[in-house]
Amino acid sequence: MDEKPSYFVSYSTGEPHVEIFVECLEYIFGGRYVLKRTPLALQSGSSQIHSIENSIRNCAFGVVLLDGLRPNVVFEWGLLRGIGKPVMLFKEVEATVDIGHLLGAKIDAPVPDPLIDINLQFSNVKDVNYSLWNRYRIKETISAVWDEYVKKQSEIQPFVHFDKPDFSA
Repeated sequence: MDEKPSYFVSYSTGEPHVEIFVECLEYIFGGRYVLKRTPLALQSGSSQIHSIENSIRNCAFGVVLLDGLRPNVVFEWGLLRGIGKPVMLFKEVEATVDIGHLLGAKIDAPVPDPLIDINLQFSNVKDVNYSLWNRYRIKETISAVWDEYVKKQSEIQPFVHFDKPDFSA
């Protein structure tokens, strides 16, 4: 039996709402692709960075959620681009920069975490297309992911063809 191709998902574990997005990904790609992500815990005799590099090297495509704008997520996106993997880039409409994680802990700051503004905080990639998603609009999020997937079909190897989820019934 042939093994299913995989896709690599990079996101901030400090942003609890991204689990909703991961569920949407699994709704779309589950059974077609195997989800790979940064290992949550190190195992004896293994390196987390080597595990990430192998997952990225062997994946058909990547999905990056900018929510939190965490350095590890940006690093993984850089690995995906550096290896030449097609990437679907997403940002939740209310996504903020997670200042607390940058400082090593959640803090009570006098100023709330700023909304992510690609032109301001990530200006060297402001010309890169990304798609917005909304944690309160699951059907629209699933549709947006599928649309981004189809846009990348000439780049994704192997590309698995399937119909767009239909929520009209």
